Amino acid sequence: MKSIRDLLKLNNWSTQKKRMFALISSFIASLLLSLLYYSILSGVLYFGKDAQLKKENHAMALYVTEAQQRLDILEGATNSLAHRDRMIYKSIFGTYPIDNITSSNLKSSENLDAIIANADQVRSYLDSIASSLDYLGTSSYNIPSKIPVMNFSLTQVGASQGRKMNPFYKSIAAHNGLDIIALTNTSVIATGEGVVESVVEKEVRSGGKSLTINHLNGYKTRFANLNKIYVRKGEKVNVGQVIATVGSTGMSLAPHLHYEVIFNGRYMDPVNYFFADLNPDEYNSLVILSENLGQSLD
Repeated sequence: MKSIRDLLKLNNWSTQKKRMFALISSFIASLLLSLLYYSILSGVLYFGKDAQLKKENHAMALYVTEAQQRLDILEGATNSLAHRDRMIYKSIFGTYPIDNITSSNLKSSENLDAIIANADQVRSYLDSIASSLDYLGTSSYNIPSKIPVMNFSLTQVGASQGRKMNPFYKSIAAHNGLDIIALTNTSVIATGEGVVESVVEKEVRSGGKSLTINHLNGYKTRFANLNKIYVRKGEKVNVGQVIATVGSTGMSLAPHLHYEVIFNGRYMDPVNYFFADLNPDEYNSLVILSENLGQSLD
């Protein structure tokens, strides 16, 4: 028969065994729970990172698409500008310019925003120029931009538009055009396309024989002190067409052509419209000579 001491020892051992079992069970449960948490957390982090990568890839795709759209817009704007520039250049100079802008140059640029902004600014400038040119007629040939006498040289320059000394009254008076000294019967040409608006065949006191051309764009040109007139009222004339000859009719001190450019009723300085026939140096010399002559010939 077991003693009380033996029973107590057996009871303590049973209690310790239960405690150890509970401790081991708790440890295993904690370990399993930790593994479960780790699995869940890893999955969440992985899928979160994957979602972030997908989001970044989507944003990059949108950026690439937007960049391509901007490049397409830029190329379209550039092509439009190039076409309009060529048309304006062709209208003024009668030939096409050499192209300097290519799509390969544009694609090599990294700053699309700046290029698009510059293109928009240039396009606005061209729009402004185009709107300003609307009144000039169907072509540059309607602009009176040539020297009105054949075989012109700078030594033929007389008094320009402004207040000049009248050779007959010896007083300062308005001089509405440019005097071009030339021999009698020197050919006079139309400086722009238009229609003959009026012809004065009689030797009137003011201007002698004269004619006026309406260029149908706000511009008119008047040729005075003529000798012979080869056109009639209502006749259409072309640039460079011989329309008359130089004379000394009317109140004229010597044979010369009195030439006027009128825009919307205002007398303009004809020297400013000789850009089709003069280089910059010749133009500067012409301006200086005409402005420094204080006496007109009519």
